[in-house]
Amino acid sequence: MTARANLYYQQGDVRPRALLEAVGVQLGSDAGTAPEPVVVQLGETRIELAQMAAADRTAHLEALHQYLSDRCALEDPRLPATLAGARTAVVVSIEPGLDSEGQCARFLSAVAARTGAVVLRDDGTIADAAGRTLAYPATDQEDPLAFRREAEPPPPVRVARRALVLVALAWRGQLEASRTPVAVAQHAVWKAWVERQGLVEEMDGAEQALFASTYGTLTERQIIHCGWGIEGAAVLAWALRLLELPAPDTKVSPSDLASALGLFSAQPPALAAGLRPRADLAAMTARLFGVAWRLLRFEAAPSTFDFVGFSREAWFGGFGLEGVPVLEGDLAIRGAPISKAPPDAAAEATSIAVERFRAARWLDGRQAAWSEQPPVPRAPEVAPAPDASSSTAPDASPSTAVPSEPR
Repeated sequence: MTARANLYYQQGDVRPRALLEAVGVQLGSDAGTAPEPVVVQLGETRIELAQMAAADRTAHLEALHQYLSDRCALEDPRLPATLAGARTAVVVSIEPGLDSEGQCARFLSAVAARTGAVVLRDDGTIADAAGRTLAYPATDQEDPLAFRREAEPPPPVRVARRALVLVALAWRGQLEASRTPVAVAQHAVWKAWVERQGLVEEMDGAEQALFASTYGTLTERQIIHCGWGIEGAAVLAWALRLLELPAPDTKVSPSDLASALGLFSAQPPALAAGLRPRADLAAMTARLFGVAWRLLRFEAAPSTFDFVGFSREAWFGGFGLEGVPVLEGDLAIRGAPISKAPPDAAAEATSIAVERFRAARWLDGRQAAWSEQPPVPRAPEVAPAPDASSSTAPDASPSTAVPSEPR
């Protein structure tokens, strides 16, 4: 039985021959050029790659969008927008089917990894170039957002510790960038406070490595990544009733967030806070997903959109627009419909939205590890990290000694 897979690319006119050459398969000069199919033989298995015609691709992507809407559980909110922007689709046919040794699967994975493809597999799952699952066929009327209603949110104390981890790492990133005269001493105070609060156990492997690193060794990308974590921390602080979440186009105030959670406090108020009702958490998750979906769709294909109608009729059940600015029926960014907003403002709002949705999704209780969350779409140029001279942090003034104990 023939097995099939589709490869999707944002680039136009990706040629099957080039895909094979990317994984070291050299074809003769008479093998043909795209869009004609090319064939490679792996033992007794015949693999054919053919570029989908433009007219067929348009209809196929529409059907694929419907498949995602009606029959899939999404693991990454960016996927519908990513596929909507695909400019090339390559059909892979494998005869007589996938081999039991996994040779064909490894070949397909290698092509995807080398060429940056999104892959629709024969079993209906969709994966990125790294093999990470982005969507899978839902069963038993599973919610397309993959919210498992039987799952429970993490305990309040764990939510608090995760929020404190994120804001503490953001503060470390800002300290790394500040290079103040007392930074080394401040770093030691920061490290001692994190250990005293038992936050290291909440960190994943990459975070623990960052925590253990020597001051002055973080890369610019690590600093940026740490800085954007405060948007996820803001959602967790909201869930703990400690902070109101800013509008989708507004970054959270680092100093307000750090103060609300209790960064550098001997007894952080976050650790004594309780969670909002489960219904409130689910409503916020749906709203943040809707906002992130719209921003990512606009990023892939800038155009106007009936966002208000979408909020009522979205395939995942709709969502409320409390706190979400709307103009001319569409999501508004900095006082203008998104289609008229400055591009840098829309890009910033997109990064805010994805970080916040990641945090809300973790709150849903489906995943134990923070690191299992979908990745952010880009590394922004400016990291919104807490100010190292904030009143919630060890005093950064050169004329003041760094306190030996956190406030």
